[in-house]
Amino acid sequence: SEDESLPEFYRVEGALVAEGAPLLPEYRLWVSLHGGNGVFERRRAKVEWDELLRAHAAKAQEKQEEAERQRQRELEAERKRRLIDEELKLRVAEAEAERQRRLAEEERIRALQEEAEHLRRQEEERRQRLMQPRPCEACEATGRCANCEGKGSLEKYYLAPAVKTRTAVPERPGAFGCLPLGCAACGGGGDGASWGGFAAGDGKCGECRGAGVRAAPPGGWPDVQQQQLQ
Repeated sequence: SEDESLPEFYRVEGALVAEGAPLLPEYRLWVSLHGGNGVFERRRAKVEWDELLRAHAAKAQEKQEEAERQRQRELEAERKRRLIDEELKLRVAEAEAERQRRLAEEERIRALQEEAEHLRRQEEERRQRLMQPRPCEACEATGRCANCEGKGSLEKYYLAPAVKTRTAVPERPGAFGCLPLGCAACGGGGDGASWGGFAAGDGKCGECRGAGVRAAPPGGWPDVQQQQLQ
């Protein structure tokens, strides 16, 4: 019946309706709804109550729609936040990838430079071995003429024709005994007697010119070349 649809309870005049609570009429309207002020007032109260219910329902609907809009705004904000986070992560990953790429490129260049330096040192060592001076075999690395032992001359003996006779050398009157002979191996010559005027040699080895070592031939030592080709 119509009475069964009327609210059973009321609220104090001016009291606010709690959030989510059912709407209750104020005491004055509740009395009129239940016929306490006559039939006419009851009808008028019923119209007023229906308007209050519609307004309450519309307000509740608006709150629900606003809550849904707020939820959608929060979802959109969360979506944008996630997009920003993903973009930031992507940029960080790209920056890290670029950093790793640069490091790899620097490492590659460094390895190439080290390899080039290694090859350069190997080539330098090879050339050093190839062109390394060697001890002179002719003078056993002494630098002295092996023929005269660095003296520049040799001793030549002119014997007298008879013992205890001071007869001169036929080729050089008055010359007898031990006379110096210039070493031909180091540029000297002569003995002042039968071999012409005496001239001392420089005492240096003719192969190394007194250095004690021999320079490599053009292109390097053949035996070292052969070893490097193997």
